[in-house]
Amino acid sequence: MPVSVKISPGAYILLSLLILTVPIQWIAASIFAAFFHEFCHIIVIRLCNCSVNSIEIGAFGAKIHTSSLSLPQEFLCALVGPCGSFLMLLFSRWIPRIALCGLVQGIFNLLPLYPMDGGRIFRCFIEWIRLTIRKIPCKEPQLRVQ
Repeated sequence: MPVSVKISPGAYILLSLLILTVPIQWIAASIFAAFFHEFCHIIVIRLCNCSVNSIEIGAFGAKIHTSSLSLPQEFLCALVGPCGSFLMLLFSRWIPRIALCGLVQGIFNLLPLYPMDGGRIFRCFIEWIRLTIRKIPCKEPQLRVQ
C-alpha cells in the first residue's frame, strides 16, 4: 500500500522564511539530515514488521503514523532516529554541514517533550516502570492486636 505524505501549509511558510534568511547550503543540509533521521525511523518500523500508514510534515517536524507498536518496538523506533542523526557525525570530515545539522537535530529530538523522540522514549520508560511495579506482589499489612 502506498504511503501518503502530507505537507502542512506551515512547513511551506517556514521553508519560505528560511530561504529568505538562511544560505541554501544550510537549508539543504538540514533537510537531508531530517530526511535521514526519519528514514532511520521508517527502516526500524519496517524491521519490526509494522507498516507506515502516512507521514505528516509540519513546521515543527514530521509525524509518522504507523500500525500498532508494542512498548519495546515504540522505544526502539523512537531511539533510532536520534541515533541516526548522531551517526551522521561519522561523515563530518566530508560533509560537515550535514553532520552539524544531524547533531543539532539529534540533541533537539532527545528533549523529553512529547511527541518528540525524547518524549516518546521517556513515556515508554515510565510505562515500563508502571508495568513492572504492577507485577511486584504486595503483601497485605497485618494488624497486630495487643
